[in-house]
Amino acid sequence: MLVFAFGIVTLTTTVIAVMVQRKAEQALQNTLEENALNLLASTRNFVEMEHKSIVYYKTAVLDRRKAEIRNLVDMAYSLVITRYNQYLSGKLTEQDAQMSALSDIEMLRYDGGVGYFWVNNTDKENPTLIMHPTMPALEGKTLLSPEYNCVIDTNQNLFHAFIDICRRHGEGYVHYRWPKPTPIGLTEEQPKVSYVRMFQPWNFIIGTGVYVDDIEKEAAKRVDAVITELNDAISKQKIGDEGYFFIFNEKNIMLVHPNMVHQDLSGLRDATTGESLVKKMKAAAFTPSKSMVYLWDKDSARGVYKYEKKIFVTHFPPLGWYIAVSIYKDDFEKRVTALTNSIIWFSMGIIVLSLLLAGWLARSFSGPLLQLARAVSNTGVDGLPIRKMDVKGADEIITLTNTINHMIDSIKVSKANLQESEKRFRSIFEAAGESIWLISTTDNTISEFNTAAYESLGYSRDEFASMSISALLMGEVDEEKYIEAVEGDTVSHFESVHRGKGNTPHNVLVTCRNIQVENHNYNLVVVRDITEKTRMEQLMVQSEKMMSVGGLAAGLAHEINNPLAGILQNAELLKSRLVDDTPKNKQIAAEEQTSFEAVQRYLQRHKVERLLFLIANAGTRAAQIVRDMLSFARQEGAESQWVRLQELVDRTVLLAANDFDFKENFDFRKIRIIREYDDTLGAVRCYPSKIQQVLLNILQNGADAMRNKTYIENEAPTFLLRVTTEGEDWAVIQIQDNGVGMPEVQTKRVFEPFFSTKGVGKGTGLGMSVSYFIISENHGGRLEVDSSPGQFTMFTIKLPYHS
Repeated sequence: MLVFAFGIVTLTTTVIAVMVQRKAEQALQNTLEENALNLLASTRNFVEMEHKSIVYYKTAVLDRRKAEIRNLVDMAYSLVITRYNQYLSGKLTEQDAQMSALSDIEMLRYDGGVGYFWVNNTDKENPTLIMHPTMPALEGKTLLSPEYNCVIDTNQNLFHAFIDICRRHGEGYVHYRWPKPTPIGLTEEQPKVSYVRMFQPWNFIIGTGVYVDDIEKEAAKRVDAVITELNDAISKQKIGDEGYFFIFNEKNIMLVHPNMVHQDLSGLRDATTGESLVKKMKAAAFTPSKSMVYLWDKDSARGVYKYEKKIFVTHFPPLGWYIAVSIYKDDFEKRVTALTNSIIWFSMGIIVLSLLLAGWLARSFSGPLLQLARAVSNTGVDGLPIRKMDVKGADEIITLTNTINHMIDSIKVSKANLQESEKRFRSIFEAAGESIWLISTTDNTISEFNTAAYESLGYSRDEFASMSISALLMGEVDEEKYIEAVEGDTVSHFESVHRGKGNTPHNVLVTCRNIQVENHNYNLVVVRDITEKTRMEQLMVQSEKMMSVGGLAAGLAHEINNPLAGILQNAELLKSRLVDDTPKNKQIAAEEQTSFEAVQRYLQRHKVERLLFLIANAGTRAAQIVRDMLSFARQEGAESQWVRLQELVDRTVLLAANDFDFKENFDFRKIRIIREYDDTLGAVRCYPSKIQQVLLNILQNGADAMRNKTYIENEAPTFLLRVTTEGEDWAVIQIQDNGVGMPEVQTKRVFEPFFSTKGVGKGTGLGMSVSYFIISENHGGRLEVDSSPGQFTMFTIKLPYHS
């Protein structure tokens, strides 16, 4: 019986040892490799997000530097304006003013003396540098040599490019190649972006620029910062006992590694085959398994290349980086060996004691050992035991249990590191500028959302979290769109109206897409606020409404005109028969046995003549309104003509001065006129009389606005008249006064029929409406207004133009 018990114990112990060893070895290996792959994917995602931040940073730096050079050119431009005003006021001759302006600009420096300004002319046939502080030898020379064909992508002559963009827009950016000044002299040509602006009165083009390599250096600093962050964040993380992360680039330079940063990997060889190790790693990144095995040393055995190591490697093309995670085979073999040894020693003890304690061992030893085996086998979806195993039983079982529990703790630490990585990605999700929601497809509730989701609508996080989709939408139709998008299988785009705090509507563009997270279906919703875009569309609709008012005005004017003519004629007839001293009137008075003088006294006592005058005056005013309404609606009958707008504006200024002086008892000559005319603008086809009518309306309104303003010392009523082009399709007239201005609520209505900013009886409210339709309907152009209360009002007329 004792031998039988000994045999049973021996067989049972051996079977259990083999089962536990195989199960633990397979589970541990699978867990380590799965954990390594998950960490590799998380690291690649982290690198991808950092790359996006690098691209954004580079773009932001370029935009910032471009804005800086634009502001610098504006500063130089203001110096020229100052000298030009001294010339206009007679303090300097024009030549002295120009030389002083060039001297002022030449002295300007920035960026430690590297940044400078230059000035060239606007003559495309003879492009000449007027002033250049770093290349004074070029001043006054014609710059048509092929060496100046340095505009990037087009090889256009650089100074032709400056002239073209200034003629079209007055200012702009140009990308080209140009020598760079340094403390030791000029370098070879470098990529450069410059901003130029034209000063029309003197045909100056003022410019400055920034070299692109300076921006690249700033972006490179950002890449170095990312590499430093990665070294701090992931290079010290261990996979197993001694596995780790590393990253190298296309040039085989190690970027991230626990102890090999900045080393060149080109000379490393496979200890088994002698092949280039880095080439094999790059090739592995493009295999299905993305893995390879080779011999390498360890932290505990430096220089001993005999340890089998498995790496998983992936390629990130935008940066040319290879991201790898490595594990050592003996990391898990040591644990399995320790486990096996524990089982063997434990089994031997049991066999020795089984002769004496077989019965007791059958009850006290087999049970805990089988329970341990079941606990090891009872794993969750992550391949780990569902719960931590209790330490009880014999010493060997306690040792075995502690070993397995230690292994589980080590894996949990690795998972905690993974969770930390997920927190970083969560912070990126929260920092996104557009609203992002995650809607559960089971009950259509918002399960996740970022900060922009509630801040854009004015809610707090707690307020937004408690709201349903129905509460956020302004109508049932919008809710139906969301339901259709949630139930669909494709990406959906639609517009909606969301309810902000205080019941304020927000027009938004919604993009929906179904995704799966942890075996649960969600709808990812990205929301972009388009309230401003919608407002502009509404303004366009309002413009169409104004056009329809024209037809109504025409019909209304014709209906009023006929009875109004009868009123005026009969009022005139009454005056001639009652008031005028004619033989016929005297004869009729005598026939009625009275005198014409008595009738006159009767009419004077009852103020009939005054009443007739008021009837005629009111009728005349009504007739003027009818004429304005007809002008508001009808097309121009005369043929259009080719006209130089500069001359047309000047003629209208003279007409406005005489007319306004006469009507308003105001000296128009007190108004200072500043002209900025583009002499290269040719004739424009239009209806001259109608354009004069528009200009006259604007000038008289401006004069009235300036007459009603009190100016402080050194200020005076001023009109700025500008005639230029916008691109190749528009001729532009701008009239700006420095009068009382208008608030936004008035600028929105200034072109509406019968709207007037003047007092009662001082206008029909049709002048600007008629002007709007003359420009838009008769000429196919545009009429726009911009104003600031107490500062200025500027009207812009755009007429079709083909040079």
